[in-house]
Amino acid sequence: ATAAGMVSSEVAYMWLYEYLRNRNNSSNPLVVVARRGAAEEGSEEVSQTFLDGTAGFIADATTTVYMVPFFAVTTRQACAGIGAAASMPYENAFVTLRRTLAEGGVRKMFAGLAPSLVISTNSFVWWVAYERSKQLAYSALRPHLLSLQEAAPFLPAPLTSEKDNVVLNAGAAVVAATTSSVLWNPFYVARTRMQMGTGDARMRDVLRSIVKTEGWRGLTRGTVMSVASGAVDAVAFSVLYEAGKLLAQRSAP
Repeated sequence: ATAAGMVSSEVAYMWLYEYLRNRNNSSNPLVVVARRGAAEEGSEEVSQTFLDGTAGFIADATTTVYMVPFFAVTTRQACAGIGAAASMPYENAFVTLRRTLAEGGVRKMFAGLAPSLVISTNSFVWWVAYERSKQLAYSALRPHLLSLQEAAPFLPAPLTSEKDNVVLNAGAAVVAATTSSVLWNPFYVARTRMQMGTGDARMRDVLRSIVKTEGWRGLTRGTVMSVASGAVDAVAFSVLYEAGKLLAQRSAP
């Protein structure tokens, strides 16, 4: 279920993100807003940080609405026969989908939408942290990278490049993933509880219940694995994303 949704949602996410962050596109609504804000401040410079963060959030929120039903089915499959879902048998995606609809209709399929949309805001932080970390890293390490190129010309260019360095990009991705995973973990916990529950509880009620019965520590459940998996995913993403951008730039007329 996850694979079916992820492929199409990732394509839509990246297209929307790249479209909205393009400061050279005069028809881009974000650019229009950014230019208007810059003009009010007496500047003509459009903040790329604003475009990166806001484009990430809008792209994430848009695809999240589409992905929540897939997450609902996947969560029920993953938790079947365990803990609070001990009485729930493991079934294939189609059967799980039918059972979910039978239990609560379309509303049940969108259980956890509220925390999922809150989680979407982490894309703003992720992209800002990623791009800003890259800027700081390249600025601070550029002289050392140039020296390394002269001292060790046998090393692969992606490891010593002062413009597109796979190590620096990966490091920036880890910083971004760690930051967003830690800050938004409580909402991941709430979404999972809502998808495994009746579907009638509101997000704030679920969060209050967790704090009341488990303490604040209950909101940190799974943080370590969330950070670890997020970091691995971010590194892989950064390598493919930056390679894709470089390839597109080289093939552009």
